[in-house]
Amino acid sequence: MLTPEPLPAIVSELEEFATRIQGFAETEEYNDFLDRTSRDARLWCEMHRSWSAVGEAFAAAIGEVVPRRRTEESKEDRVGVLIPMLNAEPFIEECLESVPDQTHQNLEVLVVDDGCSDRSPDIVRAIGARDSRVRLL
Repeated sequence: MLTPEPLPAIVSELEEFATRIQGFAETEEYNDFLDRTSRDARLWCEMHRSWSAVGEAFAAAIGEVVPRRRTEESKEDRVGVLIPMLNAEPFIEECLESVPDQTHQNLEVLVVDDGCSDRSPDIVRAIGARDSRVRLL
């Protein structure tokens, strides 16, 4: 009979990390945070009725905080965008289709699947196949 080899240390550490994250995700504090954030985001989006407006407002807010650099080097700076996704099938395509419209083209858009039970991951994969800057995690 073969005895299983012990798990490499990194796998054990990842499992421990995942267990801790899962434990935190089950806390009331985390759920309250998600409820507040989701409610606020939903209300804001309902008020503006368009992901284009959401993107424009976000870009304007960033523009107020981050000074524009006029150097040639700034064209090479990579900007990472992290998009958490949970059952976003109705709007994820519209959200990601705005990527090519950005003035800064050196983007990396990481979409984090937070346990989707709809077709959202398939939509992201299809867009990622057309635009290498979009990746599903």
